[in-house]
Amino acid sequence: MDKNITIKIDGSSIALKQNEFWYFKKRLEEIDYFFKSSTDKSKSILINIPPTSLYIKVNYTLYQILIKEVTKIFNTYKQSLQIK
Repeated sequence: MDKNITIKIDGSSIALKQNEFWYFKKRLEEIDYFFKSSTDKSKSILINIPPTSLYIKVNYTLYQILIKEVTKIFNTYKQSLQIK
């Protein structure tokens, strides 16, 4: 059963299947290493949204908003799957 997860990016909404969402989350974590360098925080990068051919231009501020939203969604799913 594939459930769609909706992510809001700069005024747009993108629906991803669960497996695509986990891949996208991992990709964002890898991008974090790029932005860790103080010289790279002023740059913008293109991020591919799996499995679409859509690319979004992201600066450090937008990246922080995006990773925060993705982490929040991930934590919500993680809590809902825990056995009580």
